[in-house]
Amino acid sequence: MSSEKQSLPSIPQSPAPDAPPPYASIAAATATLLESIAPQPADGTTPAQPIRLTDAPPAQPHRAPAPPPKPHTHKRSASASSAASGSLKTKRSWFSFASSAAPAPGAAHPPPAAAASSARTRAEVRSTVAALVSDLVRSPSGAGTPAAAARGVLASCADVCAAHALVLADVLQDRAIEGHSPLYWAIVTRARGDAGSANAEGSGGEGEGGAEAEDEEKDDLVAALLAHCPALPPDAAHELRLACVAAADQGTFQRLRALFAPALGTDAVLLHSRRDDVRVVLPAQTADGAFAVRVEVPQYHRRMMVAREIALEFVARNRIWRLALLITGPEETWHGPPPGAWCIALALQDAASPPAWLDARLFLLDAKFNATSDTASLPLRSKQMLEPPRDGAPLVQVVVPLDGTPFSGLQYAGNPATVPDDTLRLRLEAKLRKPDPFEGAA
Repeated sequence: MSSEKQSLPSIPQSPAPDAPPPYASIAAATATLLESIAPQPADGTTPAQPIRLTDAPPAQPHRAPAPPPKPHTHKRSASASSAASGSLKTKRSWFSFASSAAPAPGAAHPPPAAAASSARTRAEVRSTVAALVSDLVRSPSGAGTPAAAARGVLASCADVCAAHALVLADVLQDRAIEGHSPLYWAIVTRARGDAGSANAEGSGGEGEGGAEAEDEEKDDLVAALLAHCPALPPDAAHELRLACVAAADQGTFQRLRALFAPALGTDAVLLHSRRDDVRVVLPAQTADGAFAVRVEVPQYHRRMMVAREIALEFVARNRIWRLALLITGPEETWHGPPPGAWCIALALQDAASPPAWLDARLFLLDAKFNATSDTASLPLRSKQMLEPPRDGAPLVQVVVPLDGTPFSGLQYAGNPATVPDDTLRLRLEAKLRKPDPFEGAA
C-alpha cells in the first residue's frame, strides 16, 4: 500500500500578501501633509518640524492616534490686537456717547443696555432741568426771582443740556406746566411796578415812569428766559401772544415783536434800526374799559407811498388791537371807500381777543409842541360789535377815509404834522362801549 503511494509534486507556495502599513506610518504621513498646508508665520520664522515616526514591526500593538499639531500661535498678532483695543478705548473716552463706528471683526457688539442707559440719562437730565425752570416761574410774583439768580440757574441748565445733547430752548417751550410753557407762565406771573402797572401796560406812561418800567423789563425773568431762545417757531410765538393778552402786558408784547417780528420788506430798507413806538396808557379807575394809545410812525409818507400800508399792533384791555393806515386797493371787497382812498382802520386781532364795542377818537399831535389838537380829530365808532377773524368769519373792523376830515392833509408830503423828520404822531382815546348815535363826541 505504502509502495503504491506516489509522491506528489511539490506545488510552489504563493508569496504571502504584504502586511498593511503600520498605523504609526499613517500618522506620520498625515502630520507631513498638515505641515505642507499649514499657514506660514507672518514674521518669517521657521515653524517647528513635526517628529517623523519610524516604521515599527507589525507585531507592535496599536496605540491611540497622535493628535494633529496645534496651529502655530503668533505672539505678535496677539500684542497688536491688544494695542488696537487700547487705542479704541482711548478714543472713546473723548465722547459722551458710544461710538457709532462699525465694530472690528470678531469684536463684541455693545450691549443694548448701554444705549438704553444713555437715553434714560438724557430723559432724567431733561426732567431735572424742567423742574428747576418750573420752580423759577412758580415763585411768588410778589417777591419774584432776582434776575441775576435766574440767569445763573439758567446758565447751569444750559451747560448741562449741552453736555447731554439737549437744547434748553426746547425745555422752555415745552408745554408741561398746566398745558403751557415756562415762557407763557413767566409772562402771566410777571410782577410789574406799581407806577408802571397803574397807568400803563408794560411800556409805562408818558414821562420818566415809562423809562423806569422799561429798564425793569430788560432785567426780569422773562428777559432771562428769552436770552436762551434765539428763535421761536410760530406756535410758540402765538402762545406768548396769548400770554400777553391774558396778562394785558403791552410792554412784553412790544418786546416780543422787536425780538421775533423784525421789520421786513420795505420797512427793513426804510427804517434801518428804527421802529414804530406804541405806548398804551390806562386811567387809574374806569368803568367802561377806557384806554389811550400814543404812536410815533417814522418815515410815514415814504412808507405809505412804497408799501401802501402801515400796521401797528398793541395790547389793551386784554385784547390785541391793530391800528392801520392804508391805501385801499382794487382787491378790497368790503362795501366802503373806493380803491385808492387813504383810510385809517382799527380792528381786533387774534381769536383770543374777546369781541367789543368801540367808541374812540383819533387825535393828530402837533409836531412842534407834541400836544393834542382838538380841531384835528377823527371819530372811530363801531356800528356793530368788533370781532377778530376766526373760523373763516370775515373781520369786523372800523374803517374811516381821510378825505373831508382834518386828516386829509396826511395824503401829501410836507404836511406840517410830519415835518421836519416825516414822523407821524397820533393819540387814540377809546372806550369799550356801544356808541350813542345821538352823541356827537366820544
